[in-house]
Amino acid sequence: MKFHYTLPAAIIGVSIAFVQSQVATAVCSNKQVDEIAEKITVLIDSQKPGSGVIINRNGSTYTVLTAYHVVNKPNLKYEVVTFNNQRYQLNYQTVKRLDNNVDLAIVRFTSNKKYQIFLI
Repeated sequence: MKFHYTLPAAIIGVSIAFVQSQVATAVCSNKQVDEIAEKITVLIDSQKPGSGVIINRNGSTYTVLTAYHVVNKPNLKYEVVTFNNQRYQLNYQTVKRLDNNVDLAIVRFTSNKKYQIFLI
């Protein structure tokens, strides 16, 4: 007798999961995500390289979010390398740790080229 209640619930649950996955696929494919990620991700090149994401542009100044441990040595030379292999000197005066309890920092570089930024 419990089977009569379980079967409709299972069918509805599977249907919702199936429809939601189709909607998610329609919004953005893996290829589209890869293409966007490639354009907004940068290499922060130094003795111990790391990565970051371009999060803002103000004129020709770009802001990158990265892990603080990637840029925590002020005496090192850092370069931001974009997806098209362009290198930009990082001005260490622009490095700002977001919070002492979080391993995040923002850094800035300047370029006259147009780069895509991360949009939420």
